[in-house]
Amino acid sequence: MNMNHSQKGSVLIISLLLLMVATLISVAGISSMQMNERISSNQKQVSEAFIAAESGLIEVKAFFDNEDNAGVWGDPDAVIKALQDSERGLGNNVEWQIETIDFVSKPGFVRVVSVGTVTSTGIERKVQAYYQPKKASGNLGAMNIIGGIKIFDTANSNKFQVIGEKDSAGKIIGPALATNTDSNYDKIVDDIEAKDRMDNYQGGIKVVDFDDPFGDPEKMNDFIESIKAQYYAMPLAERGVAPNNMGKVGAERITYVAGNIEFKGQATGAGILVIDGNLTISGNLLDFEGLVVVRGQSFQMNGGGNRDLKGSIVFANPKKDAVTGEWSFGEAEATFVFDINGGGNATFQYDLDALTKARDLLKDDGKAKEMWQLQSGPGASGNASVSSMSLWSEVIDGY
Repeated sequence: MNMNHSQKGSVLIISLLLLMVATLISVAGISSMQMNERISSNQKQVSEAFIAAESGLIEVKAFFDNEDNAGVWGDPDAVIKALQDSERGLGNNVEWQIETIDFVSKPGFVRVVSVGTVTSTGIERKVQAYYQPKKASGNLGAMNIIGGIKIFDTANSNKFQVIGEKDSAGKIIGPALATNTDSNYDKIVDDIEAKDRMDNYQGGIKVVDFDDPFGDPEKMNDFIESIKAQYYAMPLAERGVAPNNMGKVGAERITYVAGNIEFKGQATGAGILVIDGNLTISGNLLDFEGLVVVRGQSFQMNGGGNRDLKGSIVFANPKKDAVTGEWSFGEAEATFVFDINGGGNATFQYDLDALTKARDLLKDDGKAKEMWQLQSGPGASGNASVSSMSLWSEVIDGY
């Protein structure tokens, strides 16, 4: 009897121990499941915060890609204010907020910091990326500077206007001033903004991958040489002569100047004007419709007066290295000097009709006409580079 009682007691103790162990295992399992759920929930919210922050970057890219927003380029406060009016909520108490727009941290880029937040828990993550605007492709803007710039000094006058191409509805679709490098762009914009004259450039300043012949120094040289050859093959009576006999609207001419020239007093013309040297405008009136190409290292416009150019003006200095035989647009240290003093009442306006008439002056079987396939506005060809948002990284405690 005692033995059986002892055995029954042992079984009871062992059963209780097993039950306790099973209970502990169950409790531990439940705790582990709850912990995993909390971890999973936390990881989910972290992922949602990252997705929200990335959504902010996408919104910034879309904002900058919209040319209607070009007016606030360079003004971080205005950009952030405009973005605050965007729909920033993604549902489930998740939203994004742009913290930083930095136009100067990396030349040619804009640094953007976006914050994604799960509002119910306060979990947030920051990400940064660099926006690079697209580079347009096509022919010409109203004014074009191709090659290096040593000095850019814009007009102080508020009556100096550069106007890009307009469509049939009057909307500006082309740049006021086009150039081919980011360093040129920075130099141009810095000077214009320092004088608070950006409104004078309707269509803005843009970096352009110019179509041939303007995008290639050797082809640009061939283009000029072909025009020069056609000019000297003409009878004397048909040639344009600067500054007083350069054609007129309806009777356009090709005018070639072998060297530097200064326009004083009244100078008018229409067609094609190629200046194989420097150009200085200091007279009271310059009125020209068509294509003007200045090959020298300097363009200066001094004093007041009235100047109007409809068509396009191109400043480029294609050069061949005597040792290597390679072509370039000027030296690396930049040899082009662009200086406008005063400005007076002057308008440089892109005009496709004037350029079409200018191209029609070229021989049908000539190299220049074949090379210059005139299209409507920069961006008409397929060589443009798209905008990008690159170098994505998480931001922890600042940078």
